[in-house]
Amino acid sequence: MKLILTLFLTLLTCFSIKAQITLTTDFTNNSNRKQVMQNHLDTYNRIHPVNGVRQPIIANSGIGVVRPLGGISSGGQADLSKDSYLWNGTSFVTDFSSLETQIDKVLNAGFDLHQIVLDNPSWAFQRDNRGNLPGGNYVVSTYGNAMPPRSNTRWANYLKEAMRAIVAKLGEENARKIQYGIGREIGTSGHWSGTQAQFFEFYRVSVNAILEVLPNAKVGSHFLWGSASNSWATDFLGYCKRRNVPYDFVGISYYPFYNRADRTNFDEVYNKDFGVVTRNRNWNSNAKLEVHEFALIKSLSSAGNSFDSADPRHQNSFVTGMMKMFYQNQMNNLTFWGTGSQYNPAIGELLKFVGYRYYRNSKSGNQRSNGNYVNAIFANKDNKYRVMAYNYNANVSQNNGNGVTERLRVRAIVNHPPGTRYRYRTISYNRFRNTKQTSAFREATTNGRSGSGKSTIALENDLLGYSFYAYEIEVIGGSGGQTSTPTNNNTGNITGSWYKIKNKFTNRYLDGNNATLTSSSSQSGFDKQFQFISRGNYYNIDIRKSFGTGTGILRATNDSRKSVIVTDLSPRFDNDKQFTVTRLSGNTYTIKSRARNAYMQEANNAQITTTTNNSTNRTKWLLERVGNVSKTSNNSKTTNDVEVPFSVYPNPSSSGIFELNQATPWEVYNIRGQKILSGNTTQINLSNKNRGIYLLKVEAKTLKLIY
Repeated sequence: MKLILTLFLTLLTCFSIKAQITLTTDFTNNSNRKQVMQNHLDTYNRIHPVNGVRQPIIANSGIGVVRPLGGISSGGQADLSKDSYLWNGTSFVTDFSSLETQIDKVLNAGFDLHQIVLDNPSWAFQRDNRGNLPGGNYVVSTYGNAMPPRSNTRWANYLKEAMRAIVAKLGEENARKIQYGIGREIGTSGHWSGTQAQFFEFYRVSVNAILEVLPNAKVGSHFLWGSASNSWATDFLGYCKRRNVPYDFVGISYYPFYNRADRTNFDEVYNKDFGVVTRNRNWNSNAKLEVHEFALIKSLSSAGNSFDSADPRHQNSFVTGMMKMFYQNQMNNLTFWGTGSQYNPAIGELLKFVGYRYYRNSKSGNQRSNGNYVNAIFANKDNKYRVMAYNYNANVSQNNGNGVTERLRVRAIVNHPPGTRYRYRTISYNRFRNTKQTSAFREATTNGRSGSGKSTIALENDLLGYSFYAYEIEVIGGSGGQTSTPTNNNTGNITGSWYKIKNKFTNRYLDGNNATLTSSSSQSGFDKQFQFISRGNYYNIDIRKSFGTGTGILRATNDSRKSVIVTDLSPRFDNDKQFTVTRLSGNTYTIKSRARNAYMQEANNAQITTTTNNSTNRTKWLLERVGNVSKTSNNSKTTNDVEVPFSVYPNPSSSGIFELNQATPWEVYNIRGQKILSGNTTQINLSNKNRGIYLLKVEAKTLKLIY
């Protein structure tokens, strides 16, 4: 018996050692290729912010203003001092000065207005048309005035007046950038004490009033999660379809208990709480599904209006998994209460994915703990790849609260031949200190079958319980010494910027004003600006503004003149749209067609062609940098190439360490204008400086750093 037990324990130990999860994506398979990743982590709720805005950890965030019209209670009593609709004893009057102050406080603090929530009506709407208050007292709910207006006609007229005040304050263009949410967490009596039918009619009346003043305004509402017994979201979809009532977004609340598997299993949660909305036959496919309130909680008050948050280690691993759910299912805009500081380490890494393209992945192997939720976010942009894995478990007491470590293998199939050099570094989460550790870069080569155009990047690590682990991977060279990235010595870093391309022999500039590429003595105009998009060993060359249209791409033809033309961007991977770019010296380069195996030149007639003769300066090109790729330029952006918006995080920083979401040259100045620091990294360390305000200069931008 003892021998059998010993053998059993030995086998169990061996299984535990060999237990390994493998997460795989194929970056060469277009069926895995999904949307470009946006920043869904920069929206914060603030209630009636007449006294200012509490600073979120992400600078330049969007603010959702809750209860801006009044209807607020204090100490269980109606607080009329914040109302914008009042009964003065003889008539109803409006006063939008408080609403205007709230708008000023948000904008003057450097934030955007993301949403104005038209939730609690002012207390005077509990009065009848003659000003009488039935029962003699206001009915006060958990969150203030949850009563439907006594008159929808009065409400509609008031709301049109409120919208006119907003438009007068912001202008029509800026007012249309804002979402207008009608109702808050509808389905709870503390937010709406009327019936479902009453709310749907209230929503219809409100939408009509808003759109009468501001046509094409973005409107929507906010409900409980789909599995809640009093969730009205799917009924709302049916009502809107039957009555032809528009909505541009639907917000859902998500308050998972950190120790409940039914609230933290991301696949299960999406299917029953969010997917039930978007898969509904009445769903408007042009609308956005958003999370308008979120917190990972330990406990909830009996009234349901306050909670205790989970520990930071639970928060950071959980929010990573939640964002996997977001990108996997194309959800939008996660809105926080508070500053979001408990998610600091995870959000700092997640922001680095902005502008990358999300790829689906598969999962295989054996887990050490079946209760662990383990997966990863995979993304790619040009020759760079990012992976961010997480490990969460609702059994928070397991292993003395430390969770169970999983052995993780990450596999990525890439469009590079075997033996391609790449470098990578890791970012690991320290759950005990709520900090991150970043390793130095290491180099390795891809694996695969010789002669194949594809290969595999494979990396392994231990993934601790309640943690995340990220990889930054960058291809830096091809096999056989062939250059394959924009960062090699033969090319220099030429991606991410616009260039004018001047011929060294004629001093004329490439000109894409016609379908056939030519040269021009003039250097002005977007049709003379180009950018280089890395494709492994080669580049696409995009033009900022092609003949009569938006962005185009250069293609080397095989016609009798060997012309280079401007054509459609897609597909990008055709060989005749790919070029080798080699630096000769300084800013002088040759540009060689992959398909033609010939150099781009300016011919005698100002036509741009290809030639195998590389002995003259007609095949030499000078790259004159114009500026970084900008999302506000006239460039018609494609889904293949989206600029990564520059961001600093956290800001303010209590430690004095600021993370940048991309490496770019920067300078830091004190308030006297003296330069105190400069670099070209993704981290700025002011921890040895005095606390205060500093100025960060990046390209033409100047941002405040608060330490």
